[in-house]
Amino acid sequence: MATSKVLSEAIGAGFLSGNSSGTILGNTVSFADSTQISTAASLGMRNRIINGGMTIDQRYAGGNTSWANSAGYMIDRMFGGGTFNGTLTSQIVSDAPIGFSNSLKITVTSSSTYSNASDYQRVGQIIEGYNISDLYQGTSSPSTVTASFWVKSSLSGTFGGYFSSGIEDSMYIFQYTINSTNTWEKKTITIPGSIAGTWSSTNGYGARLMFSLGCGPNRITSTPNTWISSYAQQATGNISIGTNVGATWQITGLQLEKGTTATPFEYRQYGTELALCQRYYECCYDIGGVPGTTTLDSSTSAFGLAMTTSILNCFIMYQVQKRAPPSATTIYAYNGTINKVSNYESNNLIGTAVTQRRGSQKGISQLTDSGSGFTVGTWYWFGWAANAEL
Repeated sequence: MATSKVLSEAIGAGFLSGNSSGTILGNTVSFADSTQISTAASLGMRNRIINGGMTIDQRYAGGNTSWANSAGYMIDRMFGGGTFNGTLTSQIVSDAPIGFSNSLKITVTSSSTYSNASDYQRVGQIIEGYNISDLYQGTSSPSTVTASFWVKSSLSGTFGGYFSSGIEDSMYIFQYTINSTNTWEKKTITIPGSIAGTWSSTNGYGARLMFSLGCGPNRITSTPNTWISSYAQQATGNISIGTNVGATWQITGLQLEKGTTATPFEYRQYGTELALCQRYYECCYDIGGVPGTTTLDSSTSAFGLAMTTSILNCFIMYQVQKRAPPSATTIYAYNGTINKVSNYESNNLIGTAVTQRRGSQKGISQLTDSGSGFTVGTWYWFGWAANAEL
C-alpha cells in the first residue's frame, strides 16, 4: 500500500489528531513522540472505552450530581459511587489538558470514614462483552492490554484501581502516582492478560476498568500488579480520596486498547460517540435538556392513544438499537413530572404510576397506568428515558 494511502487512513482512524504527526516506516506509523503502532493492527476503533474524552452527558447536561451511599452513571458510560458514608459530587467540567475539551471531576463534599470494612468508592467503565471478545481474557492465550489516561488531583501520592472480569472474579490491582497536585499528568498502565475469570463475549458484563476513590480494609490487597481472585479495589498504602473533605480528582483521555503500547488517544466524531453511548442510554430530550427538569414540546415528545383505561398504545423507535431491552424506562409528563403523561388537549397530568408495558431493543409500543387513569380514545403526550446500561 502506498505511504500516502496508509497515512491518510491513519488520519481517518484518529491517529494523527491533536498535536500528533506521523510518518510511515514499513508496517508501522511512527509519531513525533516516538510512539510506533502497527498499521495492520491499529486501523479502526482501538479504544474499548466509550466517552473516554468525557464529552457526552445525556442525563445531567453538565450539571453537578451528588452521590451519598449510592452508585450510578455519573456521565454517559462512566459508572461511579458505591457503598460508603460521606458524599461525593460529579460533573463534567471544561478544565482539561491540551487536546481535550472536558474532564470528569469528582469532589469530596463530606468525608467517608469507611466505617464498614467493605465500604468502597470508585469510578470507571463497565465494558460490554462484544467490545472485548478479541482480547481472549479467561482463556489460555489472553491478550495484554494497555490503559492510558490523563489525571489531576488536589492530592499527590500513589493511587489505585483495577481491571477485572465483568463479574469481578478475576482482578488486577494497579497503581499510579500523581507527582504534583492540581497538575494534569498522563499515566500508562500495561496489564497482562488473565487466564481465569468469567469474561462475557456477548452483550453482558465483559470487563471493568475502575479507579478507586477509597475503600475499607476488606477491599484492600497487599499484592498489587498481579491477578487475584479475591475482591479488592486498591493496594495497601494507596490514597483514599474520600477521606479528605474538599479533595478533587479528575480524569479524561481514558483509553483501553489491545497490546503493550499506549497509542495516541482515539478521537471520534461527536455524533459517533453519542451513538455509541445511546446503545446503553437514550432519552427524547434535545442535547442540553435534562430529563425530568426540561419542559417538552411536540418536537421532542412522544404520543400515545389510550386503548383502555390502563393501556396506552405508542410508537417509539430508538435512534440506536439498545444493548438489551431497557430494564428501566422512565416516563415524564410534559413539565417533567415523573411517571405521568399529559393530556394532549389540556396538558392535565394523568396517571398514578405510568410505566413501560411493552418494549424491545428497538423501541416502546405500550405504556400502562397502575391506577387506570386513561380515558379511552384520548391522545396523551410524554417524554421518556430508556436505560439499557450494564
